[in-house]
Amino acid sequence: MSSDIQASINTHVAARIRSLRDEVGLTQQEVARRLGISFQQLHKYEHGKNRISAGRLYQLAAVLETNIEAFFADYKQDDARDTQMPADAGRSTPRLMRQFEAISSTEIKKSIYGLVLALDKTRTA
Repeated sequence: MSSDIQASINTHVAARIRSLRDEVGLTQQEVARRLGISFQQLHKYEHGKNRISAGRLYQLAAVLETNIEAFFADYKQDDARDTQMPADAGRSTPRLMRQFEAISSTEIKKSIYGLVLALDKTRTA
């Protein structure tokens, strides 16, 4: 599993922790007390500063009266890939093509094309 996908999952789980806590109406202090950790540690979990262990996630599910799967709900693996592209990548393609076509040097165009091919190969590797 790539580090981008791991980071995406960790970010998603962190956001779900906070969302689920808010849904049940508990404060960070209350959840932290029930888990036996500081509220600062829970804050770090919720903001993705620290990763949460499987055991702690299991305890948190019990405190929030949910199941483990709830922390992964709505996660899509494509989310990790999307983070590598600018938000306007699809809209910028025509402009990029116009700029590429405006390059008068054939050698520069060949170099850019070679670079794009090389980047594509490293991305799928």
